[in-house]
Amino acid sequence: LLHRDVSVGNILIYENDSGERKGLLSDWELSKDTNDLQIARETERTGTWQFISSALLQALVSCHSTKDDFESFFHVLGWTALKFTNHPMEGDLLKYSLRHIYDDAFLKVGRLRGGVGKQGAMANRSLSRVGFVPSAFCDIIVDFEDTCASRYVQAPDPDVVKEVSLMIESETNEKRKIIHMNNHEWALHMRQTRLDSASWMIKRCDEALQSSDWPEEALPRFEHKLPKNLYVTGSKRPNDVSTQELEQTS
Repeated sequence: LLHRDVSVGNILIYENDSGERKGLLSDWELSKDTNDLQIARETERTGTWQFISSALLQALVSCHSTKDDFESFFHVLGWTALKFTNHPMEGDLLKYSLRHIYDDAFLKVGRLRGGVGKQGAMANRSLSRVGFVPSAFCDIIVDFEDTCASRYVQAPDPDVVKEVSLMIESETNEKRKIIHMNNHEWALHMRQTRLDSASWMIKRCDEALQSSDWPEEALPRFEHKLPKNLYVTGSKRPNDVSTQELEQTS
């Protein structure tokens, strides 16, 4: 089941009776079973602009998939981290980064497109370089960015992947880690494979939450001063795009 509108406004944080904080993904009215999405319908693009995948915004794909929901979760994490956690990016640079990455929009052959800023930011590992407090939170941003960026890189040589796959079958876990670090094509293959289901993302989040690497300076909410005309809750359309322009895309 694909949610198709993973966004800041649709993720709720609450405390249960035991005082534990829990997350709740709401607003499933746009969700669809993957079996219902086999027929490509480009005009049915859904979601909140700032968090829609770069692939969908650029029309690189015509059908929503697990990869798009995964990437939307990453954009929610990145957008929230830039706005509400402690890091050195401030003022005009922060304003520009938020607009360039998440509000990027342009008309192409009469249709509204975007996502170029997102793809470029992921390719450059921009979030990983921001300077977040070293912590389990920072580590998960790095891992998610590496994984989502791999979608926009040409798949590795299948013969190399097959060769390495056969080679590591008899190796120890330690040796497999070394191969993963030193063999670029195998590492890329593994990152691209993560995007095929939600299991890796869920497991990685659980690992981060269970980690002891949460220094005090990484925990407090830190709200950066931003201009009033910058969106703060996400929108169904980007900044500086008129209703008339949006109507041209329908």
